[in-house]
Formats: sequence, structure tokens, C-alpha cells
Amino acid sequence: MSFTHFSNYRIKEDTHYFLYVGELKNYGLNVFLKEALTRIHKQKFDFIAIVPDVCEQYNYENLIVINPLKDTFECQYGSSVNCRVSASNFAATVSDDPQVKTLIDDILKRQPEVFVYMYESLHQLSLDDINGVTILGPDKQIARKMNNKTFQMSNLNQLVPVVDFRVCDGIKALQKKLQ
Repeated sequence: MSFTHFSNYRIKEDTHYFLYVGELKNYGLNVFLKEALTRIHKQKFDFIAIVPDVCEQYNYENLIVINPLKDTFECQYGSSVNCRVSASNFAATVSDDPQVKTLIDDILKRQPEVFVYMYESLHQLSLDDINGVTILGPDKQIARKMNNKTFQMSNLNQLVPVVDFRVCDGIKALQKKLQ
């Protein structure tokens, strides 16, 4: 099932594409990556952004808006509203979306590899299970482990300066530490 709310991407013949998966507020960062990939590969690159942000109108090119909560909120409130989707839910929805998979297949027919850039590497995004798809950035399993404040504080406190802290694993541990 597709949760696509909006789509306006156009694929140009002389251009290679990468996919950005993240929030609309970071759309502009892709211009830098587009320029870098163009220089590295000596081939014109552009991007297609896949975002969860439901808006009244979109003034962005090459955009796909996917939001699994949109229809639920629309039924509840009677009109389109921007409903916040967790990053992990969004990544899983994008990974399962038939329009995204078709888009990747179409791009792979034109170029040997599709790069996917995520603002935050999440293990729920499984597009890199498709042959020819590569996630740019840290490995999602490493990012999952390292992007945990408890892990960071517990394992890095001997290497870098940290504030005085206590690690609490759950509400009972927190209550005990507070006493």
C-alpha cells in the first residue's frame, strides 16, 4: 500500500539521481551532496527527496511526500494536517512503498547504482537490501548503537570529558538514583 500524498519528480535523460529520505527542513542540504557527487563522478547528479511533511503546497522540485498517518489524521480532523511521523516509522514506510521501489528500478535501468542519503541512518530503512542501492553515511547498525546517549556516556567517559552523570535504565532505576 502506498501512503504517497504528493509527487512531482521528473527524471531527466542526462542526469544521475540519488534519493534523500528525511524531513523537508533538510531539503537544502542535498544541493551540496548533488554538487559533490557531480564532481566525484564527473556526471550530472540531482536528487529526489522523499519526505513525510504534509503541507498545503510545495515549492520544491523532485519531491515525494509519504506519510502513513495522513489519512488517519484527515479522517479525524476533516482536512489535511501535518502529522508528525517517527523517523523509524517513516523509514519503514518508505522501504515498503511500491512507488519508491518502482522509482529505484527505473533509476537502476539508467545508472549502475542508486545512492540513498538519510539525515539520520536508521536500521528501519531497508532500501539498501535492493541490489545496486547504497546508503551514504554511517552503517545503520553502527549508527543505531552509537546514537544512544547511555551507550555514549558509559563507553566514552574515559576518553572524552563528560559531565557528572548517572545511567538509569528505566523508571525504577531513576527513582532509586534520585533517592
